[in-house]
Amino acid sequence: MRHSKIQRSLIAVHICQWLPLLGFALLIAFGLKNGAPAFLPLSLVIASWLLTPIFVLRNITHALRMLAAGFDPTILRIAKCHKMAMIPYFFLSVSFWLILPMGMLNPWLVWFIPLLIPLSFLGLGSAWLTMLSTSSYVIAQIVLLRQNGTFTLKQCGTGIVLQLLPVTSLLGCINLSKMPPTPSPGQSQS
Repeated sequence: MRHSKIQRSLIAVHICQWLPLLGFALLIAFGLKNGAPAFLPLSLVIASWLLTPIFVLRNITHALRMLAAGFDPTILRIAKCHKMAMIPYFFLSVSFWLILPMGMLNPWLVWFIPLLIPLSFLGLGSAWLTMLSTSSYVIAQIVLLRQNGTFTLKQCGTGIVLQLLPVTSLLGCINLSKMPPTPSPGQSQS
């Protein structure tokens, strides 16, 4: 049951992360002609920025509750799959939010740069928060590995730092998911 709850929480984050890009794709596809609502892309961006922290906090609190359950390698495999599914989003999102302010160097659009730079930071921050939702589960498992005595304090600290950085997060999760299962202190080894 708890694995399906993790899946649902992470799928909610995936849906939320694609809302801004969907809005801009709709704007590009339909344009502003024929009475198409111009506010749709902006409303999807704002909805995403409002919902992402809520879903991320939900995932973090759920990951903290799982500390009492003990180490579970299935959670690492779930996190790895979701991190791999986020790769296209990160590529598109980072490209979009870094290229958008550079596109405003047009002399006629230079007035929008003070508005677009903070928006770019919000977009990149939102992308980082979506990564943090899966990293919270991996960090909880790293802490449990430290409690079991499998990891040293240095390995635990390194693993946590790797989970906070975008590219190394996936690589660290892949490495951890290859580890053999370790029983919790209260469980017997079979």
